[in-house]
Amino acid sequence: MSISEDDIEEIYGIKALSAQTGFNTAIGCPITYVPDEVFTLPDLECLYFGDPRSADFFSVELKGIPENIQQAKKLKSLHLQYCGLTELPRHIFTPWLEELKIGGNNIKIIPDGIENATSLRMLTAWMNDLEYVSEKIGTLRHLKRIDFISNPNLRLPRSIVNLGKMEEIYIDKNLPDLTPGQRAWLKENNVSIHDDELDDEFPF
Repeated sequence: MSISEDDIEEIYGIKALSAQTGFNTAIGCPITYVPDEVFTLPDLECLYFGDPRSADFFSVELKGIPENIQQAKKLKSLHLQYCGLTELPRHIFTPWLEELKIGGNNIKIIPDGIENATSLRMLTAWMNDLEYVSEKIGTLRHLKRIDFISNPNLRLPRSIVNLGKMEEIYIDKNLPDLTPGQRAWLKENNVSIHDDELDDEFPF
């Protein structure tokens, strides 16, 4: 997958870019990277890779995210679902990012870099291998929705109680080592600890 100078001229003013349709695994050529040119689009607000419904019909195996994502200063929504990711680089967490969806990957850690995503409102990370979420998550004053369903080995960070009143929280039942403070916070937010259906919200 690449973007030529001619392509850039044609989509220069685009606000949303999706690689969620038309990339069938039968082609045998998975998308392995996001072209650097994507992040030079000055009006880009939403970028979608993978697909939230099924990994069976899409072939995205990202090896990483370019550092020049920091140049996309209007990028508010980043969906990287079923993309084969095993880690999140620090530079992915920008101050203007409001929505990050990383479900269906193989991510074990949400790193300290998350503290840089000071505008983040939504974080969905269902069906990963999450074991650790940075304590820095507790500094995100705008965060109002969390979806950690299907991460049974996740230990919630103690600082999560600092987030206060939330709009939506989805977590598995029987998470290990919940503290009394975490249980009180979940109760305050009317959270029933369950293993409900995965987030099925689609971008389009």
